[in-house]
Amino acid sequence: MTHILIVSEPGIDGVFRHVEGLIHYLLESGVKVDFAYSSTRAGPTLIELVHNVKAAGGESIDLATSNAPSIKDLRALIRLRAFVQRRQPNVIHGHSSKAGALVRLLPIQKHIRRYYTPHAYYGMGGNKGLKASVFNVIEQLLGNCGRTIHLSPEESDFAKSTLRLTKAESIIIPNGVDFSLFRPCTSTSERLQIRQELGIVPDDIVIGSIGRLSYQKDPGTLYRAFAHFRRNTKNTDNVKLLHVGNGEVKDTVELTELAEQLEITEHIIRPPYRTDPEVFYRAMDAFCLSSRYEGLPYTGLEALASNLPLILADSPGLKSFGNIQYGFNQVYYGKTECPQSIANAMQQWFKAKHITTEHRALAEQHFSIQVACRQILELYQTE
Repeated sequence: MTHILIVSEPGIDGVFRHVEGLIHYLLESGVKVDFAYSSTRAGPTLIELVHNVKAAGGESIDLATSNAPSIKDLRALIRLRAFVQRRQPNVIHGHSSKAGALVRLLPIQKHIRRYYTPHAYYGMGGNKGLKASVFNVIEQLLGNCGRTIHLSPEESDFAKSTLRLTKAESIIIPNGVDFSLFRPCTSTSERLQIRQELGIVPDDIVIGSIGRLSYQKDPGTLYRAFAHFRRNTKNTDNVKLLHVGNGEVKDTVELTELAEQLEITEHIIRPPYRTDPEVFYRAMDAFCLSSRYEGLPYTGLEALASNLPLILADSPGLKSFGNIQYGFNQVYYGKTECPQSIANAMQQWFKAKHITTEHRALAEQHFSIQVACRQILELYQTE
């Protein structure tokens, strides 16, 4: 019987949604699953997932580690090693750079196969400095330990070209989304009710964005782009920006001050995060991501499943949505870290917002969570 240990540092946002979907699929497939996680960055559904793993006969361990390198990681590694020695899984799969490092540093027997999904390398954003150098060196040193599952061609290309992991074993399996959960509104009354809950009036035109307040997501460029779009586009008095994302207090304060400086505060809706993020998309008319880099973002896939147009930075991991093979007809790109360019992309969408979008039907052919998880499980079982 296949026995899988899933290791994840984030307990919130896109990485966690990937882990959550994968674990549910494995449990439903009758696979024995253990779960090593961290409660440091956690959302309300993490505890529920831990409970589900235990209810199915698996075990879990809280490594209590953070995303940044720390001396505490040594303790986490020692505890994880003891857990593996006791549980003896066939496969260990680490998600995110921290979990991936812990998994690949384990001194384990050859019969235990190791996998790593980066969910975007830190260096993909072109960021320089000590932190980027440290992360890149770690990835280079551990790159040949086990097999890497990349989410997009850009992520794979970065590993080969920048990290020079040309001999490392890797495969591309895109993220998958639950199309039964992420969907458009089924009625006008449903849309009106969701909008009312979020403080959106019926006539508002809503550009939405979901992402934590971080360097990677670059919310400052999003706000500057929205302000530029409003100043330079006619008939935008009723256009609102629905921005969902948590962050450190310092980042929240800075973003609030930026909105005031740009004079767009009254046009921005900042609701608290919910355990049912699918409702946010049903309130939107278009979805925007200004990220500096991504693996293949869940939020973009969830927007496609909700049949929304996409307004994107042309950064690694977001370029994939423009691939001709997918045929998405309303994907508008602006240059990364360039507010005016992304504002122009907003303007292109605004002028073409009457065009019918068929993103959901097309995305379902390529990004089904069942297909993605089945590919991962087959990888576990056949290698």
